[in-house]
This record gives sequence, C-alpha cells and structure tokens, in this order.
Amino acid sequence: MRLRDWPLFLKILSLFILVLGGFVVFISAYYLPFFRDTLLEEKKGGSQLMVDLAVSAAGAYLKSEKSGDLTTTEARQQALRTLDALTYGDGEYFFVMDLNGVILSHPDEGLRNRNMTGTKDASGKAFFQEMVDGAKKDGSGTVDYMWPKPGETKPVPKITAYRVIPEWGWIVATGVWVEDVDRLASQLATRVWLSTGIGAAGMALLVFLFTFVITRPIQKFLKQSKTLVAGDLTVDIKTERRDETGQMIHAVGAVVGKLTGVIDRVIPVAVRIDDSIGVLKTAVDRTVAGTEKQADRAGQISAAAEEMTQTVSDLARTSSSSASLSREAMQTALTGRQYAEQASTGVGKVNEAAGILVERIEQMNRSAKEISEVVGLIRGIAEQTNLIALNASIEASRAGHAGSRFSVIAEEVRKLARNAGDATGDVSRIVQSLQGDMSEIRQSVAAVNENLGSASGAIHSADSTLDRIVGNFKDVDHNISQIASAIEELSITSNDVAQNIAETMNISGDIEQMARKVKDEFNHLVEVAEDLRGSTVGIKTKVTESMILDLARTDHRLFIDKIEACMRGENDLQPEGITDHTQCRFGKWYFSDGQKKCGHLPVFKEIDTPHSLVHKYGREAVALYRSGRLEEARSVYIQAEDQSQEIIGLLEKLKAVYQTEC
Repeated sequence: MRLRDWPLFLKILSLFILVLGGFVVFISAYYLPFFRDTLLEEKKGGSQLMVDLAVSAAGAYLKSEKSGDLTTTEARQQALRTLDALTYGDGEYFFVMDLNGVILSHPDEGLRNRNMTGTKDASGKAFFQEMVDGAKKDGSGTVDYMWPKPGETKPVPKITAYRVIPEWGWIVATGVWVEDVDRLASQLATRVWLSTGIGAAGMALLVFLFTFVITRPIQKFLKQSKTLVAGDLTVDIKTERRDETGQMIHAVGAVVGKLTGVIDRVIPVAVRIDDSIGVLKTAVDRTVAGTEKQADRAGQISAAAEEMTQTVSDLARTSSSSASLSREAMQTALTGRQYAEQASTGVGKVNEAAGILVERIEQMNRSAKEISEVVGLIRGIAEQTNLIALNASIEASRAGHAGSRFSVIAEEVRKLARNAGDATGDVSRIVQSLQGDMSEIRQSVAAVNENLGSASGAIHSADSTLDRIVGNFKDVDHNISQIASAIEELSITSNDVAQNIAETMNISGDIEQMARKVKDEFNHLVEVAEDLRGSTVGIKTKVTESMILDLARTDHRLFIDKIEACMRGENDLQPEGITDHTQCRFGKWYFSDGQKKCGHLPVFKEIDTPHSLVHKYGREAVALYRSGRLEEARSVYIQAEDQSQEIIGLLEKLKAVYQTEC
C-alpha cells in the first residue's frame, strides 16, 4: 500500500513514531556519546588542573629551596610528603616519578623506588615510558591505559594527566577512572531515557487524543459518504466543528442538500411527465390510426373519381353519336317520302340512342351520388382529424415545455384537416351542380323520346308532317348540342373533382407523414422521460421514499410500453437487457426498506408473485420476438401486460395504507 493510501490515523501515528525514532537515534547516536566525550574531556581537564595544583603546592617548596630556607633534600622530602597527603574526589591520588621512570611517591608503597618504564598494561602498552617521553618532549600531557583500582586486581581503563617539574626532574601525575565517567554517563542516560519515555508517553497520549479528535468526524463523514455513494441522500450530514474538517463537512452537506432539493423537484416532474406521456400516447395512437384510415378512404375516393371520369368520357362519346344520328335523321326527312322507311329506321336508332343516353345519365347520376357520399366521408374524416389534433394540442399544452414541439405539430395537423374539410366542401358543391345538370339532361332526353314517338307516328300517317318532324329534329339537334355542352362541362368538373381528390390524397399523405413524425417525436419524448427517470434510479431521498409507489407504477407502465414497442420493431431491446425483478428500482426497495416497513401487510406480500412474472414474461416475449416467433411473443406479452395491471392495482391498494401502516 502506498503512503498516500494509508489511513489518516496511521499516517499521524507513523509521523509520531518517525519523530520519536529520530529523537531516540539523536540521543543514542549523538547526544549520549557527546555527553560522555564531554564528561571525559572535563575529567581530563580536571585531572590536568589537579596536577597543576599539585605542582603549585610542590612549587612552594621549590621556592623555599631557592631562597635557602630549605635544603634541596628537605624541600624535596617535604614536597613528597605533601603530595602523598593530597587526595581529591572519591579517593583519587597523586603519584610522582622522575624522568628515568622511577616511582618516588605512590599510595602503593610496593611501587615506590621502582623503575616502571618497562611496565606494560593488559593491552601491552608501556604507559609509564610514554609519560616519561611526553614529559621530556612537551612538559605535560595525558595518557590512557589499563590499571587496577586500589584494593582490586582487575585492570580498568584509566586516563592520567601529568606535568613535569623541570628543576627537580619530577613528573607529577594523577588519573581519572574511565569507569567513573561511564557510570556518570550511564546515570545521565538513565535520566534522559526515563524523561524521554515519560515525554514520549505523554506525547503519545496527546497524539492519540488529537488523532481521535481529527479522525473521528472524518470517519463518521466517511461512513456517511459511503451511504451517499450507495444513493441514500436521507443521511443527515452535520457537525459542530468549525475547523477545516468541519468546513468541508458543512460544504458537502450543503451540496447534498441542494442535490436532494433538485432531485425532489425532478422526481414529481418526472412522474407527471410519465402520466402525461400515457395520455399523449393514446392520442398519438388514435391520430396515427385516423390518418391511416383517412389515407385508405382517400384511395377509395380516388378510385371512384376515376370511374366517374371514365363515365363522363363514355357519356361524351354517346352524346356525339346521338348528334350524328339526329342530323342524319333530319337529312333523311328532307329527302322525301321515299326515305320514310329509312327515316323511321333512323328514328328507331335515335330512340335507341336516347335510351342509351338515359342509361348513361342515370349511371352518371349514381356516380355523382357515390362521389357525394365519398365527399361526406372525407369531411367526417377531416372533422375527426381536426378534433383529434385539437385534443392533442390541449394535452401538449398541459405537458408544458416538454410538449411544445408536439403542440406545433398538432396545430399543423389541424390546419391540414381544415384544408381537407374545405376541399371536400368544394367537391360537394361541384357534385351538387353536376346532379342539377344531369337532371336537366334527363328531362331533355325524355322530351327527345317523346318527340321521336310523335315523329314515328307522323311518318306513318302522312307526308305533311315531315316539316314538323324536321323542326322537331332541329330541336333535338339543339338539345343534343346542349347535352354535349353539359357533358363537356361535366368532363371539366370531373377533372376538377379528380384534381381535388388528388390534392386531398396528398393532404392525407402529408397528414399521415406528419402523424408519424409526431409519433417519432413522441417516442423521443418517451426516451427523454426514461433518461430523466433513469438518472434518479438508485438515489434515495425523503421524497423518493414517499413517492416510491408512484414511481413503481410509472416504471411498470413504461416497462410494458417498451416491450410493446419492441413487438412493433421500434427499438432494439434484447432479453438480457431486462433485469430480474429483484434488481429494478421497485425490487430493490421491495426487498430492503419495503420489507422492513410493509412486510407485515398482506397486500405487500401479494405483489411479489405478479412482479416476478411480469419480468419473466417480458423477457420471454422479447426473446420469442427476436427469434421470429411473433405470435407466441404477442401471446406472452399479453400475459406480461395482465400481470402489470395486477401489480398496478395492488400498488394502489398498498398506497392507500402506506402512510398509516408503514
């Protein structure tokens, strides 16, 4: 584990141990050795000072010798006695030897008058010879060696300071036992380590207390943070601290509070949007179905218009033929009686043509009635479309900003429906005019038939009636011309009707295309709503807790809608994309907080079975659809929808007792 990943308590403790270890290393590696060396140097300096004092004491006798008060022998003897009597410290003594290494004075009488230059210590060092050499060379100095303490046989380290009295050739010396220095150093080390231990214990206690004070709120905050990460924003993040830690906790608490406020505002909006989507979905489906039906009927009207146009063309050809026959009959009447039989035959043909013309007129009249019926059907469709678009616009305005785009589209649909209604009105007026013209033509044809009957009788009765017949034929010719003109006008009208019907079909196509675009936008709106809901999944606030049943109801309705959209091929939902019933938002609540709060209620227990089935059937339906088994997929989807309706009913029952019982 890297240092930066250590817990804060361990970091502080490690810092304390590191500082304490550094202090211990400093004391043991520098301070105590330095103190021992300093103490040893002080002992050496003290020994040198004592030697100087002893030399000064002997110097008094040297002065007496020089002044003649004492002889040389007396002065030296008294000086030796004085030095023998001198002691200091804990039994420390002086000894004297000459420059030849002979001991002149020593507490150990066995060493007196002995030449010690050949004496060596336990390490083989000829320290007496070293003192003699140093005295001759420098006049003073120190030497370290091993020597037993008085009354002991074991040699121990000792440092001796010496100074020469050149007039007498004496070396006055005294030493200090290193063991005494070590003992003093050890005593100091004991006091130092004891003080260090007590100080370290006190510091450790303070460090622990400060660490506890520092880390306790952080650990509490860390625990709360883990709860926040899990999505539970109901945790109360508070602290009375005013230091940096407290400021950080207050800042996070403020952020969580603002985030909770945002989510608490988003959740109800999301639920209202989902409810509005349900209403809009019904309106959109009805609009799309209506436009498809309108397009089908427009196709039927177009076919009827084509038949009407063909009928008018046939009628025009028949009218032209009748005119030719009429002129031939009139010409035959003018040629004379010899052509009476031919005229009679011509009249018969004219009568037959008139019958055909009546037939055609009746057929065209029936076609006009059919066109009128189709126009009425178109008008009904346009009014229904206008009503549906109005309802969709109202629902979109209820949805607020989220439905603004849908409102614009619905208004365009209303305009198209209004235009379609106006066009059908024009067609209706044209058809009514056509029916009036056809009535006049029918009356004219009836008159022609009547005249033909009279003409036929007149041919057989007498030649004198030919003039009247010719006149009648002129009338017939004139009427036929009128019929031809009326038929020509009818042809123009039928073309206009066909053109209007084509425009109506285009409008219907535009309406259908617009409706499908509205449906696509609606599906996009559904995706946005799902994203909005999905962004709050796993987040727990007091509002989401109170609205969990509303969210569950909405979630299951949208779940079923998503599967239905898959059945229509409108999304790429896969079976593995459908979670288990324990992993959806309601399932997680059901098996955790819900079980704790409402587990004792029978209606709560009833939800589990249909809830598991709706997820199971939904997954099976999608799997069957993806494998191409569409009928089976539809059947299983219906089962999932039934289970979802049962869940919604149980949720409504649970909601009725949730606030009081849970």
